[in-house]
This record gives sequence, C-alpha cells and structure tokens, in this order.
Amino acid sequence: MTFITTELPLYEDPHYRYSINLEGQSRSLTFYWNSRTATWHLDWKNPDGTVVILGLPLVPQHPLIADYQLDAYGITGYLLLLPNADGRDDPLMDLVTVPQFYKLFYIYEEVE
Repeated sequence: MTFITTELPLYEDPHYRYSINLEGQSRSLTFYWNSRTATWHLDWKNPDGTVVILGLPLVPQHPLIADYQLDAYGITGYLLLLPNADGRDDPLMDLVTVPQFYKLFYIYEEVE
C-alpha cells in the first residue's frame, strides 16, 4: 500500500484558477475567498467542464472530500489543508492568509 501526496499551490489572490494533474487526469481547480463567511472555497471541475464539487469550504486539518463518492470521476483520494511548521498554534486563524500559513495536499492510495 503506497500513498501518493501531491501539494497543490495556494496563492494570495482572492480568486484564481489553475489546472493540475491528479491521479493521472487533468483537473481544473478554482479557489475563491468568501468575505461574508470568511472562508476559502474550492470548485473542482474536469477539463470538459463537468462539475465534480462546487463551493467546498477549505477547513484545516480535516480530510476534505473523504466522505464523497467520487469514484465515477476517477477521484479516490482526499484533500488535506495543514498549517505550516511556523510555530502557530491556532489552525483556525484568519484563513485569508492561507498561502502564507497553510499547505494543501491531495492524498490517494496508489493501486498496484
């Protein structure tokens, strides 16, 4: 059993999008800051525009999408937002600073 971990880039822009290869497939990810809820959100689409997830709040130290049944989209892993090793104790600090104080990972089990 081998787990593959891919770090997903985070930026300070309040709204940005990029494509990344996860589990051998291109994925389109859109990140945006919602000032009303003071939370970062994620939209995940396949390159053909098929919606996989919309409006997923980025919650630190919780296996995001682990409870979703996304096998039909070729997604078997989960996302994990972890604080950097910068000495901060509060994982729920002001998340507007996510790129400075957090790292986002996609983790899945490699099928052998």
